[in-house]
Amino acid sequence: MPIVLSVSPTSGPIGTTFTFSALVTGAPPASLVNVEIRGRLKGDLTWTLLPGSAQTLTADAAGTANYSYSSTLPGVVNRVYEFVAHVTVGAASGDSNIVTLTIGPVPVSPTLVRTIISIALIGGILYFTMKK
Repeated sequence: MPIVLSVSPTSGPIGTTFTFSALVTGAPPASLVNVEIRGRLKGDLTWTLLPGSAQTLTADAAGTANYSYSSTLPGVVNRVYEFVAHVTVGAASGDSNIVTLTIGPVPVSPTLVRTIISIALIGGILYFTMKK
């Protein structure tokens, strides 16, 4: 039972919505197809179920089921994560290919970045001169 998993986008800052799509083929027509996404920090040995990712689908007449799940993933910045789709149909189960994504830092708005070029204390008031 072939299972192909993809994720879009493959990287983004914290708060990015990642969409996982899985295509399951070769299931018996009209069978129930249980799909869940499991993830781990690259290099870890233990896979963890992504909360809310479990879905039960019905295979069409050709034995195909399409899965989609979107999430803003918590994570450690600048680390690579791996994900698989775990699929169960009746007593048979299997995992998809592994997809990876990177969660990056939240981008800083250029309008918020300023350089202090001078500081002065005049009459008890602190003044800053900022450069854009």
